Amino acid sequence: MDNMNQENNNQPQQDQQQYRYQAPPQRTQPSVQYNYSPNPQPQKKGGMPGWLKALLIIAAVLIFAVALGSACTRSMEGFLSPFAQAPTEDYVYFDDYIGILYLDGTITEGESGDGYNHDWMLTRIEEMAVDSYNKGLVLHINTPGGSAYASAELYKDLIYYKEMSGNPLYIYMGSQATSGGYYAAAAGDRIFANEETWTGSIGVVISGLYDLSALFEKYGIKAENIVSGKNKDMGTNIKPMTEEQRQIFQGLVDDTYNRFVDVVARGRNMTVDKARELADGRIYTATQALENGLIDEISTLEEAVDAMQSKFELQNVDIHQMSYTPQQDLLQYLGLNSIDKLNSTEQSEIGILMNMLERGETFKLMCIAPVQK
Repeated sequence: MDNMNQENNNQPQQDQQQYRYQAPPQRTQPSVQYNYSPNPQPQKKGGMPGWLKALLIIAAVLIFAVALGSACTRSMEGFLSPFAQAPTEDYVYFDDYIGILYLDGTITEGESGDGYNHDWMLTRIEEMAVDSYNKGLVLHINTPGGSAYASAELYKDLIYYKEMSGNPLYIYMGSQATSGGYYAAAAGDRIFANEETWTGSIGVVISGLYDLSALFEKYGIKAENIVSGKNKDMGTNIKPMTEEQRQIFQGLVDDTYNRFVDVVARGRNMTVDKARELADGRIYTATQALENGLIDEISTLEEAVDAMQSKFELQNVDIHQMSYTPQQDLLQYLGLNSIDKLNSTEQSEIGILMNMLERGETFKLMCIAPVQK
């Protein structure tokens, strides 16, 4: 019995030992050997070569840029369309009308850059001359004058308008209508002016003649012309003008001036002597011009139009205004076109000399006022 109890007492101890929790032994991490290579060789992969991908990307960017530029150009053309020259069909009317035509800027053979376009102006006048719906023309003048040739052409086209259409031609002077501007005004049946108008300056000048011989001497420059006759190079800037050459130039001026005086006398119904007396080149205010018979009335533009409507019974016709708008690029529209001029505001004597040399073989016969408002 005792032995049995002893065995029974020993049994739990064995079981306790048999099921006792034992922590697993610590595992040692297997050692891993890394081989470092400073320039590992990339694994070769299949697919498109890198240079071809780059080429395709560049091509895609170029195509996108071209498409975007084309779209922007079309958008900008639409955005800037109010600043472009109005098409000819804008001046086709289907009801009786009086045309108010604006002459702005320096009168020249082409485009002056300050608002005048010679071809555009003549085209408008000639179109109205043969337009059965046109019943009268009011020419609004704001110009210092310009080329003698272009001024005479303009005058002749205005006379053509009167003869071809049989309609009245009234002139309205804005801020200034001097020299070549008055040449054109002399074609009018009646001349009206704003109370602050400057007009007159009836005369001719040759501009662009320089004597640079003293400046050449300063810089040790010696220039010669080989000519077929002693007056072939008259007006050159490399030597002083002779008295004979001065008289030749004076003859050119006088010839054009005499025609100008005749135009004034004929247009204002005054004697040639009276016109010549007034045509000494001076500028007249509106009041002085009225006192001397160079204009008919001081008024507003509306009053000038009303006067035409009343005299010719045109109260029921339309009034259409026509003015030339120079085309502008984006830089001009944004006011950035003067950036490239910043470096040219100050010029050295050599720079001025070179500019004069470039213009040295040319001169202009001008009907232009020396003073601009």
